[in-house]
Amino acid sequence: MSEERKNPLFEMFGKLASQPAEAMKTWEKWLAGRFDELARNESFLGQMGKAMEGSMLFRAQMNRMTEQTLHNMRMPTLGDVEGLHGRLDELERMIDRLGHRLEAADAQNAALVTRLEDFAARNTELAERLEAALSGAGEAA
Repeated sequence: MSEERKNPLFEMFGKLASQPAEAMKTWEKWLAGRFDELARNESFLGQMGKAMEGSMLFRAQMNRMTEQTLHNMRMPTLGDVEGLHGRLDELERMIDRLGHRLEAADAQNAALVTRLEDFAARNTELAERLEAALSGAGEAA
C-alpha cells in the first residue's frame, strides 16, 4: 500500500478529496488558461468560424425545407403569418386614419348644423316679421 501512496496520481486524488475548495480553484485556473490559449489560437478560431458558418448554412437549408414542406401541405408558414401580420397592421393604421377623418367630419357637420339652425331661426324671425308687415299693410288698405 505504501507504493500506491507514492504514485503522483494517487497523491493528486488524495488532495482532491481532502481539499476540494483548493482543488476547484486550481482546476478553474488551469481551465481558464486552456480557454485563453484556445481563444488566441488562429487555427482554432478559423475552425470555429467554419463550424459556425456550416451550422448557419444548415439552419438556412432546414428553414427552406420546412417552409417548402408546410407549403406543400397547404399549412401556413412563418412567412405567411408575417405577411398577414403586416397586412393587419396596415389595416389597423388605415382604420385609425379613417377614424380621425370621421371625427374631423363630425366636428365640421356639427358646425354646419349649428349654422343651419341659426339660419333657420333667422329665417323664421324674418318670415314672422314679413308676415306681420304684410298683415299690417293689408289692414291699412
